[in-house]
Amino acid sequence: MIIAAGPPLIAILLALGALGWLDFRLNMFLNVMTPLILVISFSDSMQLTFATRDRLLAGERKFEALNNAILIVGPACVLTHATAALSFVALQFSSSELIRSFGEAGFIATIIALAAVLVLMPLLGVLLLRGESAFAAQVARSDFGVEALRRFCGFVAARMVRRPGLYSLSGFLVVAGLGFSVASLEPRYRLADQVPDKQQAVAASNRLDAKLTGANPIDVLIEFPRDASLYAPESLEVIAKVHAILEKQAGVGNV
Repeated sequence: MIIAAGPPLIAILLALGALGWLDFRLNMFLNVMTPLILVISFSDSMQLTFATRDRLLAGERKFEALNNAILIVGPACVLTHATAALSFVALQFSSSELIRSFGEAGFIATIIALAAVLVLMPLLGVLLLRGESAFAAQVARSDFGVEALRRFCGFVAARMVRRPGLYSLSGFLVVAGLGFSVASLEPRYRLADQVPDKQQAVAASNRLDAKLTGANPIDVLIEFPRDASLYAPESLEVIAKVHAILEKQAGVGNV
């Protein structure tokens, strides 16, 4: 448990410390960085731990098992973090400074998490694993659940490598179809979209719309120059003008 969960927890501390050292300010986006790092890091740490455990059960010594786990599973961990890092790089093309800042922080955190997992997991394994031969003999007699999972994964892997081109093409077509569906969605925000369909909450939302002249929020995007402060007199004057304009709009019940 310590070998699997230790690296992700330390990765969170290292990543948040690095972001603070680099003067990243906390906001509503950076607040999700902790669970994001935890999910990615813990997934890779568990894969490495399971691979090490699998090699120990196969009769390998501690150092040999850890080395083979890094050689076999390590590239997959790099690919996972590289995919996440690439998605953060894509956020740099946003026109929002907040989104770009989140992308930079996510990219840095992903790199730190990868390094923490690949370094700390084998280090903890070397320090904490004891009596691997006795462990393998004990677990081999009671490893029914994991053995079933191992056989299932082996079955899937064997089928995938027989026709890699077919499965790759199928995956590409699925992603392309889902991407087309997402691109055709119309951006909107309605209170009724946030509640279960065909339930009493929908009827209540409709009554709110009728009584309150609409219960759907209106978000107004105000873009300021990069060097402008939100609390500068000029910025506050612009906000006040937008507030005054909305108050005079028909159908807007509250501002």
